[in-house]
Amino acid sequence: MKKVLVLLVLITFMGFAQSEDVPVDHKVYDFLERLSVLHVIDNYNSFEIPVSRKQIAGFLTEASKKDTLLTKVDRQRLADLKQEFEFDITGTLTSSEVLFGGENYELLSPNPKYFYSYNKPGTGNVFINLLAGGGIVNYKTLSENSTSILAYYGGEIRGTLMDHVGFYIKGTNGNVFGRREAALHLNNLKYNWDLTTKANTFYDETEGYVTLDYDAIKLKFGRDRQLIGQGVNKLILSDNSPECDFLSMNFHLGIIEFSSFHGKILGNRGEIVDTSAGGLATVEDKYFGYHRLAFNFSKDFSLGLGEVIVYANRSIDLGYLNPFSLYKTVEHSGQDRDNSMMFLDMTSSPLKGLKLYSLLLIDDIDFGKAGTGWFGNQTVFDLGASGYSTVKDIPVDYCFEYFRIEPYVFTHRISSNNYTNEGFNIGLDSDPNSKIFFWKIGCQPTSRINLFAQYTYRVHGANPVDPVTGAVITNVGGDVLLGHREYDPKYLHFLDGNIEYYRRLTIGAGYEPCTGYIFKLMLTNDTNSLQNNVKVKNWFSQAALSLRL
Repeated sequence: MKKVLVLLVLITFMGFAQSEDVPVDHKVYDFLERLSVLHVIDNYNSFEIPVSRKQIAGFLTEASKKDTLLTKVDRQRLADLKQEFEFDITGTLTSSEVLFGGENYELLSPNPKYFYSYNKPGTGNVFINLLAGGGIVNYKTLSENSTSILAYYGGEIRGTLMDHVGFYIKGTNGNVFGRREAALHLNNLKYNWDLTTKANTFYDETEGYVTLDYDAIKLKFGRDRQLIGQGVNKLILSDNSPECDFLSMNFHLGIIEFSSFHGKILGNRGEIVDTSAGGLATVEDKYFGYHRLAFNFSKDFSLGLGEVIVYANRSIDLGYLNPFSLYKTVEHSGQDRDNSMMFLDMTSSPLKGLKLYSLLLIDDIDFGKAGTGWFGNQTVFDLGASGYSTVKDIPVDYCFEYFRIEPYVFTHRISSNNYTNEGFNIGLDSDPNSKIFFWKIGCQPTSRINLFAQYTYRVHGANPVDPVTGAVITNVGGDVLLGHREYDPKYLHFLDGNIEYYRRLTIGAGYEPCTGYIFKLMLTNDTNSLQNNVKVKNWFSQAALSLRL
């Protein structure tokens, strides 16, 4: 009888499986990371996000069985998330507000809300939300004070067909009022084409993809934000550069996990002069590839091996599109014109509430010249630790990360192949020839309020430049946009050049009175000491509201 009941539960859960992914900025990821490190749930992998709603529903269900291990606040956080992911867990929307296709809709209810929903078991479902929001941002320096007011609106449509095909479409239009300069310091707008190049006040954003998910294997094609790497500051792929269109694949068998990603990014910009049309902007086609093989030896220890490739100025290379080829070998067969890297990562949770992780990325290396200062030995070492505990029943988390980025890492002798998208580093927001120390602490006094503070200290060996013309005097590998040239020094050491110091302190708060209604406050101070005795001090503040109706 027990076996029959278990089978019925499994069949029921499979019938509600949702194959679309949850956006990377959703609060559920921080909560799952906490549960994982506290050994409440098993097999959660934060190295690559996003993950599907089906997977998240499984983790929340697993946590429900161990809720006695949670604090009062964490139990309420779990209850709120189970309500938000109710359909993914139970196949019902009894705790949600649905305007069209439902029985009730209260705008100020704390429950999740949908503009429209439809579900036909065995065939598919669709959910539609209206999106709106805005805010005010201020950027202040010793000589400048600018304020921007932003407003946007749009919508999203998501759903699953036949339990295995997920889809997601999102589009928003926005406008900036006041001075644009402040708005351009927002991470999602600093690379917006309309705002930065065309000098418009209007901007738009879109995401859309389709997934094919059969549990053991998943394919995804479209445009979406992806994060790849350890800890808070993702080294392989972060939100420091624009989203891209991509094709990805993931599968897992036993202790083995394999994932691959191939995306279209953008290279150097230029302009050509046409006698009839005037100046025409040009941009190089560029591609980014990634694959990783991971071994989950236990629920507390995993090891990963991977490669990254960047190439430009030609169409998609089938050798790199093949997820099972070795990028370095393909690069050799293509006459060494691309930018390939290898990495090794490790994650361990030896004690309840503690997670240790590291990543070694090798951009290029000659072991025979190790320790000599040869410019071609280009590596990044990432070491981090995160902890999760409770202070008077309040969940507290803390994190420390260290990066050592050797000279010339992420650069390339062919500038088109550097590790950037539209000039922004694909991974860390940092130039090479740097070391970074990062601290973060956060707490959640209630299930709907979160507070955090973080501090970044970076020491950078900058390329010495002429204080008048700005021309590079000596290339010491301190600029991601400038690779090694034939006449540059072939031997140098870490932090050669003019030493610069970057200090950033950020404090923030979030409040979600109703599911999908999110208020955020953030204040950032930068105090930098740059070469040629340049001192920079600025403040950036933001108050934002986002609504999902």
